[in-house]
This record gives sequence, C-alpha cells and structure tokens, in this order.
Amino acid sequence: MSQVYKVFLYKDVLPNGIFFKSIGALISAVFSRIVRCVLELEDIGAAEGKILHSLLSLLLNSTGTLFQDAEKTNYVRAWTRFERLRDLLDTGLLDVVDQWEKSMLQNDYRADEIRHIIRALFKNTQRRADAIAKIQ
Repeated sequence: MSQVYKVFLYKDVLPNGIFFKSIGALISAVFSRIVRCVLELEDIGAAEGKILHSLLSLLLNSTGTLFQDAEKTNYVRAWTRFERLRDLLDTGLLDVVDQWEKSMLQNDYRADEIRHIIRALFKNTQRRADAIAKIQ
C-alpha cells in the first residue's frame, strides 16, 4: 500500500478525474487480490479471522481517506466486495445466512463463494450444514 501513496506525487500533474481513476484502479486491484487470497483459504480459525478482520479494516480506513464517501464505490470497483468480506470475517453463522437470504451479499458474492466462506470460518456441525444448504 505504500506504493499507492507514492502515486500522490502525480496528483498535481494529472487532472483530478484521471488521478482518482488511476488510484482507484490500483486500490481495486489490491483489494481484489486480497479477496481472492482469503477465498482460497480452507480453514480460518477464530484468531485468524479476527486478525484478517483487523487488517482489512486498516486497509479500508487508510484508503478510504483518499476519497469522499460517495466516490469510494465509483472509483474502487472492489470496495463493496472487500468491505463485505471484512464484515463476514466478524459475523456469526446465522447472520451470514440472514444476509444471504435478504440478498445483501448476492451482488458481491456467488453462492459457492459464500458456502466456501462458511466452511472456512465455522466448525463442521449440523448447524453449519443446515446453513450451507440454505445458500442457493
């Protein structure tokens, strides 16, 4: 992320629109890569989930200061997906299912990705199996 801040050297050289599109694309690429890496994890223990949640929060907070609130999702395509992943890492099983059933996750995640996240985050129990069955 330190490379992102070096881009600010060009802030006065580039027109604002081009500058923010460029930095937004760079941040989006970083966020997308992090999401892919987390989705590849097979098992995320409680401690690891808390650490990941903290790290993703730190990234959201530090990069969020670069844009006005309304601009974040305009310039950083992966913003909402990244933010939802951060939230999922600190959410209970029933809340994940509830969010899915209320279509709060379906714009950012496919059903197979949510099922994978549930398998990675929660112990293999009947409740987890029931939750996975509800994600269609």
